[in-house]
Amino acid sequence: MYAVIRRYQSDAGRLDEIRRLIDEDFLPQLTGVQGFVSYYAFDDGTGDVATVSVFLTKEKADESVALAREWVQEHGGLLPSATEIFGGEVFSHGGS
Repeated sequence: MYAVIRRYQSDAGRLDEIRRLIDEDFLPQLTGVQGFVSYYAFDDGTGDVATVSVFLTKEKADESVALAREWVQEHGGLLPSATEIFGGEVFSHGGS
């Protein structure tokens, strides 16, 4: 498995809108990518938004980065380009 973490600066006053659009628009696109395992989006407490995407392969994780970049561009101003993007092979995990 391969995980990608993205962090975005956002307007804390628009978090409800960001949450709604992620749930209604971005997440359905992401889950349609072959090899999708899981996705998490969260407010880091400062108003910034971070996401974690997990896929079976690096190639599909990379595809998710491109998809996220396009989605952010389509929703201009809602989230600027990711300030940090990094990922790697998952070597340990827990949970269901």
